[in-house]
Amino acid sequence: MDTEKAIDTLRKLPAKSRELVVSLIEQLAAAKGVSLAAEYSEPAENAEKWATRMTVEGKSKRTIDFYMYYAKKFLEAHPRPTKLDVQAYLAGRLKTGTSPTATKGMQKSITSLFKFLSEEKLWPEDITAGLKGIKVPRTEKYVPTLADVEKVLAEGGWARKKDADKIRL
Repeated sequence: MDTEKAIDTLRKLPAKSRELVVSLIEQLAAAKGVSLAAEYSEPAENAEKWATRMTVEGKSKRTIDFYMYYAKKFLEAHPRPTKLDVQAYLAGRLKTGTSPTATKGMQKSITSLFKFLSEEKLWPEDITAGLKGIKVPRTEKYVPTLADVEKVLAEGGWARKKDADKIRL
């Protein structure tokens, strides 16, 4: 069946049946990682709206700049992305030697963007929903030895005079 016949048949269905079929198609597309976003503008075109939202939410300028930078890098590579594009992009960053911590930051920025686009109906779905977080290895906390602590305390000069006795205690 060609596309025009399928669309014509879909139009002839009662409204409830048509809604069900469209819903099933959208769910299948989402499960397969296929975007049905042809009628939506590219996400990059709404980046400034997203930045405005983050400003209103009280995010710092540094955080907004960080999120914008990584989201724009992603969108340059994938202007109309799917969930599979996000996964491939992040996996590619890890393979090329980007640290897990930096890659997790990239994921946070992409997730924030598509959550916003989905909420505002500027993109058909949140393509990052259900995306597993990147595992960042825990680092061991360094605890100085008692001798090192005593050495620092004995040297003094590292704290204000009035705080020295309190810290020493």
